[in-house]
Amino acid sequence: GTVYVQNYISGKPGTLYTLDLEIGKTTLIGSLATEVYDLAFAGQNLYGLRKKDFGFRKTMKLIKIDPASGKSEDVGDTQFDVVGLACNPTNNKLYATAHRNSQIVELNLKTGRGTPVATLSDRERQCGEIAFSPEGIAYITLIGTDLKKYLATCNLTTGEVILLGDTTFPG
Repeated sequence: GTVYVQNYISGKPGTLYTLDLEIGKTTLIGSLATEVYDLAFAGQNLYGLRKKDFGFRKTMKLIKIDPASGKSEDVGDTQFDVVGLACNPTNNKLYATAHRNSQIVELNLKTGRGTPVATLSDRERQCGEIAFSPEGIAYITLIGTDLKKYLATCNLTTGEVILLGDTTFPG
């Protein structure tokens, strides 16, 4: 029942909060001590993504976050420039979207390393976020050249993408 959110400001350490959905109030937990993109629980552990910049080659590091203090520790380099982060509740595996590669990758919780599990059949749009239903259905957002954001499902075995519609939220 607890929702965790982070404050992201480019170039600055993030801040971790809990969010009370009934009243819309946040409660500060602490500094994440690094820029963090996306949060997701896998089992009892909270994970995030941190940018690792090698000049022209950008990848993300998987980090493990203490939900009581906000302190984080590096798990390892994902080897991909990933964005969305979500755990499939049916197998407790952590996934991210490698939007430039049109792939969904599974992240190793011990090393951080990503392994592609699906190359998306819809390559005209870049994949953004990923989320899972309680039954393990992968939902993704796709951003087209028209800057519209679409909701779709993705079969992680075949990579088949089925567009569900325009979310009406740009970019």
